[in-house]
Amino acid sequence: MIKPEEAYKADGVDEDTSYSIFVSYIEIYNNYIYDLLEETQEDAIKPKPPQSKILREDQNHNMYVAGCMEVEVKSAEEAFQVFWKGQKRRKVANTRLNRESSRSHSVLIIKLAQAPLDADGDNILQDKNQVTVSQLCLVDLAGSERTGRTGAEGTRIREAGNINQSLLNLRTCIEILRENQMCGTNKMVPYRDSKVTHLFKNYFDGEGKVRMVVCVNPKADDYEETLLVMRFAEMTQEVEVARPVDRPICGFTPGRRNRNQAFKEELSRKLEERGGPIDRANTMKSMLQQLDSNHMSNENIIHEQNGRLLEKDKIIQNNKAELERLEKKAKTQEHKIDILQKTTKIYEDDKRSAAA
Repeated sequence: MIKPEEAYKADGVDEDTSYSIFVSYIEIYNNYIYDLLEETQEDAIKPKPPQSKILREDQNHNMYVAGCMEVEVKSAEEAFQVFWKGQKRRKVANTRLNRESSRSHSVLIIKLAQAPLDADGDNILQDKNQVTVSQLCLVDLAGSERTGRTGAEGTRIREAGNINQSLLNLRTCIEILRENQMCGTNKMVPYRDSKVTHLFKNYFDGEGKVRMVVCVNPKADDYEETLLVMRFAEMTQEVEVARPVDRPICGFTPGRRNRNQAFKEELSRKLEERGGPIDRANTMKSMLQQLDSNHMSNENIIHEQNGRLLEKDKIIQNNKAELERLEKKAKTQEHKIDILQKTTKIYEDDKRSAAA
């Protein structure tokens, strides 16, 4: 994969600084941590089982595996040799779906240590405060299993249960991080429920960057599991890990109180640049008051217009009543005129008859 002449190639290297690269390789099997590079005394009669390692927290609140072997490498070729050495010791088993199914989560840790040289450029300055350590962790998570499909029995069922439980806890941690971020809550994230999440709690707390690569099987038989995995991946994209302002370098970090103080100062500075929460609240309050005042004015205008409309409607109703009264009176007068005309005609007819 890498040409020999490129194995030692490095760009932008400070000549006044010494660099060293260390590789370690662990696996988390049944929620226990084992060192894949640890040399054990082989006994053909009574082989000694590997001893599990303990997670510890250093003075800078970084998690690490105590007693884990770190191998210094000088080239990419040496690093691959160390990797394949540990790869051969990983827990794998034959299942119905996979001939070499991973029964554990593996973590390949690559550390880059950087220390300044003295004035002569021959020796490293023995001052740990000037040493910088960067760390890259490559995690291979075992896939979730359904024992009905894999045909797991006995020990394989226990292994599958621990794998599924650790993956479920990882999902729970991410869901709570997402809820705290979106809803403003401060729920405790259960990192300690699983070795995988406990080991990388600092990364989720903002001390590093986290990237996830999701592998799925395009077979139709795996559609339900693929759908669940894709939904989980979609949810993780909504999580934004808050990073401290003075992001410490792995291995040598300032005190937590100093980090919190710097974070508060940076947050206050950004709030001042944006006007601060009080100023924004006052501005919003003024806007709401102005809108409320405009609304009240509009309501008063509408109320006045409604009053005028009611008065005009009352006048119209009175006019209608008066018109009806006049129309009724006119009909009565017309009826009287009609009677008078008929009486006058009869009188004239009687008068002409008497004259004849």
